[in-house]
Amino acid sequence: MEIKKKIAKQATTLIEEGDSTVMDTDILPMISFLSPFDNLTIMTNSLHIINSLVNLDKDYSLLISSGTFRPKSGSFHGTLAESTFKNFAFNKLFIGADSIDLNSGLTTFNEVHGVSKTMCKAASKIIVLADSSKFGRRSPNIVCPLDQIDIIITDTKLDKDIYNQLIKNNINVILV
Repeated sequence: MEIKKKIAKQATTLIEEGDSTVMDTDILPMISFLSPFDNLTIMTNSLHIINSLVNLDKDYSLLISSGTFRPKSGSFHGTLAESTFKNFAFNKLFIGADSIDLNSGLTTFNEVHGVSKTMCKAASKIIVLADSSKFGRRSPNIVCPLDQIDIIITDTKLDKDIYNQLIKNNINVILV
């Protein structure tokens, strides 16, 4: 099983029946592992995630943000999308990463990162899904400081020094 799918499968073990979750555009591989659940509320800014959830044929409560549609990513962004997430509170956020820097936290090259920042504020628990290649890199836009991240799910190739720093920062690191 490829690393992204292993990480996605592990992430679903953190979901409980009845959870309300936010799902970022980068966690699409996780959707195929949600079929055992019957009672979930899921909000996203991703049309691809909504379509995949609909194809599971479950009676989930599904919410999608408004905003400016970006065809390349299949997602909604901008101030309308951000304001949509500001009106909700969720148990968990599952979010992918372009890069994770030990000083800056979760960062992205994407200039429309405001939606991701707002998603972080809307969730009680932030769960990052990222393979080991994303660590030790920094992109120009900060999505979420390291001290706000609760759990990181990554692969076993994560550098031991980085792993130890994350643990020192009270982040639960799950290796798959």
